[in-house]
Amino acid sequence: MNETFIHSEQLVIGSLIVDNDCFDEIGDLKTEVFSSESHRIIFNEIKTILAQGKPVDLIILAQALEDRGRLDFVGNLPYLGSIVQSVATTKNVRIHANVLINQCKLRQLRALLAELSTDAETVCMPIQEVLDKAESSMFALASGGPESGICELREAVFEAVDW
Repeated sequence: MNETFIHSEQLVIGSLIVDNDCFDEIGDLKTEVFSSESHRIIFNEIKTILAQGKPVDLIILAQALEDRGRLDFVGNLPYLGSIVQSVATTKNVRIHANVLINQCKLRQLRALLAELSTDAETVCMPIQEVLDKAESSMFALASGGPESGICELREAVFEAVDW
């Protein structure tokens, strides 16, 4: 995992804790965009609390995670505190969310390319079947998810493939 992308994950989570209204800007963000399992758990807990109409702060979040037996797994209270302290401003939360969306799409693309490569090497699979699967899978990947912040498929292919 790239440290820059982990930092973006932390900034998104920290922004939500510091300013719950940030959720309005990134409410369509899916848990799968987080590459860190700990961050997925924290983000889900924040979403759950906010969906109940309750505010989220560091203590409320830590208590909710503790109640579910997940606080130690995600790094405990000091880690959550460091996430909050790393937020200088919440104004760029959408930009960081878009970084996460793009990285998620690239992870999905790399996985798809690996799968298609395996399919192409399988002798018993007809070529047209491989091509049809490739086309439909690429189309699904290119058209899925929130439109804002998703990079062009061509750009994603060039980043994912080692030429």
